[in-house]
Amino acid sequence: MELKEQKEGLFILQDGARYTGRIFGSGGQTMGEVIFSTGMAGYEELITDPAYAGQLVVMTYPLIGNSGVNLEDMESDKPRLAGLVVREKCDQPNNWRCEMELDGFLRQNGVLGIEGLDTRAVTRRIREKGSMPGLITARTEISPEELEECFRKFTPHKQPAGGKRYVTDGKNGHLAALDLGASRSALQEWTNRGVKLTVFPAGSSTADILTAAAEGVLVTGGPGNPLEMPGVVETVRELAGELPVLGLGLGALVTAQALGCRAERMTFGHHGGNYPVKSLETGRVYITSQNHLYGVGELTNEVELTYRNVNDGSVEGFRHKSLPVTGLLFTPETNSGPGDTGFVLDEFLRDARKRG
Repeated sequence: MELKEQKEGLFILQDGARYTGRIFGSGGQTMGEVIFSTGMAGYEELITDPAYAGQLVVMTYPLIGNSGVNLEDMESDKPRLAGLVVREKCDQPNNWRCEMELDGFLRQNGVLGIEGLDTRAVTRRIREKGSMPGLITARTEISPEELEECFRKFTPHKQPAGGKRYVTDGKNGHLAALDLGASRSALQEWTNRGVKLTVFPAGSSTADILTAAAEGVLVTGGPGNPLEMPGVVETVRELAGELPVLGLGLGALVTAQALGCRAERMTFGHHGGNYPVKSLETGRVYITSQNHLYGVGELTNEVELTYRNVNDGSVEGFRHKSLPVTGLLFTPETNSGPGDTGFVLDEFLRDARKRG
């Protein structure tokens, strides 16, 4: 395979740190919230997962793209992240399911990437100073004045509006899903269990959702800031008095606020497929997939902790003491990642069907 000539470019953090690398994917310039992902596999799922919308993702695993890209494993119809930062991309993927290489896939979809820089140094900086906006540019020079203007005008990704209500087939229970930007596999895990889903866009009202006559409500994961979703929080608060509710990822942060708890920005969040989480009920530790830049602060007296992060002690799961409402910040239902915690979906479905 003929190697393509690559242009030099820059990756710049808002605090002024600059890194020189080689541009791949599309050209031009892109901005986003810089986070790092600790996943050792599943880069295609990450790139196309709506939950990464608006983010510049730094991959801590050094070689990305070695199995190429295929259309079957995509989590949405196109890449969703703002840009990709890697130590080294693979130009000669080797996998029987490969349909195209990473570089061509990103170029075809207008996504900018940069390689050849020290991703360990970037990761250490984000761990020390916290996630912040960043910029990838195909230029090798940019003036301080222009850079300052870019960061001044930067606005974080907002929760997408719109969408349509639709229904999936199933005979093993019926759930209403309030879709905050779920990946394909997140919904597929329920249909694999034979569950009928009535999927509602994020702006749906409580009255609309109750017309589905479902046995429970799923509040999905997705992109965006949970502190800027007061309408969704109010809807979940109203639903919590009517039906069993399960919030996952972003949905858990919305659900926590609906129960009177506080959601707050973390220093650099959790992103990847190898986070240990301890069940306070059994003492068992599970390896989980996560993607959240916000966490849950102090719980109210009516809410109890169910899962805790082993690394930093943060809240990973909670439930209301009298209402059938549960939240999990890890994502047991998404690819790619460990399948250790799929049982929590079965438990919620079983409990919702009993109450229904």
